[in-house]
Amino acid sequence: YTGGDGGCLNPILEANVTSAENDAFQASDGSMTLVGSTLPVDRNRFGARYEGIPIKRNATILETQVILTPANTITSANTSSTVRFESADNAAPFTTNSNDITNRGDEADSTCSITQWSAGTPVICNGSQLRSGLQNIVNRSGWQPGNAISVMSLQSSDTNLEVQAFESNPAQSVKLRIKLAHFDLYRIADPDE
Repeated sequence: YTGGDGGCLNPILEANVTSAENDAFQASDGSMTLVGSTLPVDRNRFGARYEGIPIKRNATILETQVILTPANTITSANTSSTVRFESADNAAPFTTNSNDITNRGDEADSTCSITQWSAGTPVICNGSQLRSGLQNIVNRSGWQPGNAISVMSLQSSDTNLEVQAFESNPAQSVKLRIKLAHFDLYRIADPDE
């Protein structure tokens, strides 16, 4: 609840990776790994895909966060990662095709500063570019509630950081948290109604 006595409810949606094919790692040679216990944060790329996003077309995105859960602990983790959304009406599942992450169109880059990296303690990436990138997607003419969204990450340097993958801990896989303006969350009807 926000806005005091006259305020309105701004829903927060938290999306999770729901299957092994919805997070992937692309090595520097372009080879793809769809099944792995972690997603390395190094000169390679990783991506996460979220299915069934119940956001209305042209919804107002107030805030966007990508949440990474470290799989290991690194005491001096002072680095950054570039995080961005795939520019697509309905993001396709990841495949084993070479350079599958690189070959996807993308929205604006957002820098995620990483200063702490402790196993199990979430790292939150946010920024205006993430919000505007997601806003661009839901404003597309082909966007409709229930479509899929992918987020991708790439680094310019090698690190020993590793992110939890769906395969090792579904509850700690890469998450997407979205705060919407009032009435912009689409309610998918219960088939029993």
